Amino acid sequence: MSHLSDLEKGLEDGLQLTKDPLVEMVDEENEKNRLGEDHRIPGESCDKSCDLKQISDDKTRDVDNYHHHLASKSESPDPDSISNHSTVAPPYTIFDGSDTFILIFVACAAAFFSSLSSPIYLPAMPILEKKMHVSTELINLTVVVYNLFQGLGPVVWGALADGYGRRPVYFGCLIVYIGACVGLALVNSYGVMMFLRCLQAAGIAATVSLGAGVVGDITTRTNRGKIMGIFQGWALLGGGFGPLIGGGLTEGLGWRSIFWFLVIASSCTLIAVYLFLSETRRSFVGNGTIYPEYWIHRSPWMRVSPRLRKRIHKDGGGDMDTLQPRTKPQYLSFLLILKEPDVLLILIAASLHYSAWFMLTTALASALADVYHFNSLQIGLGFISNGMGSIVGSFVSGIMMNFYYRKKLERYRQECLTKWRQEEMLKRDLEDESQVDDSTFELDESKFDIHGARLTLCLPMSVMLAVGIIVYGWTIQYEVQYVCPLVFTFFVSFGAISYLNFASTLLVDIYPEKAASAMSCVNFVRCIIAAGMIAAVDRMIQSLGQGGCFTLIGGICLLSNGCTMAVHRWGPQWVANRNAKKA
Repeated sequence: MSHLSDLEKGLEDGLQLTKDPLVEMVDEENEKNRLGEDHRIPGESCDKSCDLKQISDDKTRDVDNYHHHLASKSESPDPDSISNHSTVAPPYTIFDGSDTFILIFVACAAAFFSSLSSPIYLPAMPILEKKMHVSTELINLTVVVYNLFQGLGPVVWGALADGYGRRPVYFGCLIVYIGACVGLALVNSYGVMMFLRCLQAAGIAATVSLGAGVVGDITTRTNRGKIMGIFQGWALLGGGFGPLIGGGLTEGLGWRSIFWFLVIASSCTLIAVYLFLSETRRSFVGNGTIYPEYWIHRSPWMRVSPRLRKRIHKDGGGDMDTLQPRTKPQYLSFLLILKEPDVLLILIAASLHYSAWFMLTTALASALADVYHFNSLQIGLGFISNGMGSIVGSFVSGIMMNFYYRKKLERYRQECLTKWRQEEMLKRDLEDESQVDDSTFELDESKFDIHGARLTLCLPMSVMLAVGIIVYGWTIQYEVQYVCPLVFTFFVSFGAISYLNFASTLLVDIYPEKAASAMSCVNFVRCIIAAGMIAAVDRMIQSLGQGGCFTLIGGICLLSNGCTMAVHRWGPQWVANRNAKKA
C-alpha cells in the first residue's frame, strides 16, 4: 500500500505514465459495466452471446485481470514500469461465476416461500372448513388476507433493506415466518389462524423485494433481463407447484404437515442465508471489494472462498468510488416511486395479469373437486401444468428480454454512429465516411429507449393469457375432459409470469439504486389487486358461471394493455423529465 501512496503522490506532482496494453484491454472491457446504468461504451458491435455462463466467465476474467493488475503494481517499486491504476475502471461487481450462482440460488430459495405459502394449502381447504367449522367463503378469506399482507409487508422490510442492508432483513423475515408457521401447525382456532396467516405473509413477502435488490446490486442492463427472469420465475414457482406439494402432504400426513414442512424447509433456507448470502447493498460494500463494517453483513462464505478473499480488502481499501451514500430507512419511499405515471400504469397492467392467474389458481382447486371429483392428491397433480408454465415462462421471458435488448441496442448504436459520422465529416470537412475513425465514437446509453426494449413483448404474452383463461373457463363450465382445461392453465401461467417479469425488470432498470423499494411497489400493487379479485371470484363464478367469469377477466387483461402502450409511448419522456428535475 505504501507503494501505491508513493505512486499517487508522484502523479499529483505531474508524473506522466504510459498505459500498458493489459490495462487498456481491461479498461475497454470493464467500461461497459462500470459504476451504474447510464454508462458509455465504445463503438463496437454488441452482437455477443449473453448466455449466463458466458457472462459469468467474461466477468470473472475482467475482475481477475483488474485485481491482478492492482496487485502487480503494489509489488513494483518502479513507477515507470507500471501504468496508472486510477485509469483502470473497477468492475461493476466482483460477484461472478459461482459467486453469482450462489447469491441468486439462495435469493430464489428464500423468495420461493412467498408464493408457496398461499396455494400450498388450497387442496386442504375442504378439510379445514370442517376442522374449523366455517364456510368456504371464510376459508377463502385466509387466502385474501395472505395476499393483502403480502403487499403491505415489503413496505417496511424493503425500506429497512435499503437502509441497513440485505442480510439483516433476510434474517428478520425468515425468523418471523418460521415462528408463524410453527403457530399454524399447532392452531385450532379460525381467528388465531387468520392472525398467523397475516403474520406469515408479512414476514416472508419481502424476500421477493430483497432478492430483486440483490439482482440489481450485481447485474447491469446487459445481463439483468435473463437473471431477473430466472429469479422471478423461481420466486413465483410456488404458485404453480404449491398445491401439488400441499395435496401430497395432506393426503399422506394430514393438513398440519403442510406447515411443519414449511418450518423445516424455511429453517434450512435460513441456514443457507447465514452461510452463503454475502451482503450486496452498494452503500455497505460498493462493488463487493469493501469489507463490511458490521459482523451481521459478513457471511462465512466470503471468508473461506479463495476468490472472494483475494478480491475483498480487509484493510479499509477496496473500490471506494463504487460505494454509494447510506440513507436512513424511508418507509413511504415506495409511494414516491409509485406516484410516477409510468410506474403506476405498468404496475396496474402487470398486476391485473398476475391477479387473473391467481384467480384461476384459487378457483381451480374447487373446480377439480366439484366438477371432476378429485381428491386432495389428484387436485395437487392437477396443478403440474400450471407449475410448468411458470417455470418455462420464467426462463423463456428472461432469454427474450436479453435477446430483444441486444437487438434494439445494436439498432440504436448504428443510428447514433451514422449520425455521429455525419457530424464528424461536417466538423472536419471530410469527403468520405471511411476517413472517420469509428474507434473514437462513444455511445450514450442513457438515452436508449429501455421502455421499448422491455415492454414490446408484453402484448403477445397478454394475448396468450387471455386466450388461455377464456378457453379454461368455458371448458370447465361444459365439463370437457379435464386434460383440456389443465393444458390451458400452462398458457395462463406462462403469460402471467412473463408479463410480470417484463414489468419488474423495467422498474429495476429505471431505479437500480432503489431496487428493493421498486419491487415493494410491484408487490404492493399486485397483491392488493389480487386480494380484491380473489375475494370476488366465488361470487363472480356464481353470477356469471365459469365461462362468463374468466371471459370477463381475460377481456380486462387485454384492455389493460392500453396502460402498457401509454408507457411505451411516453415513458422515455417521463423519465427524461424526472432526470431533468433531479439535475
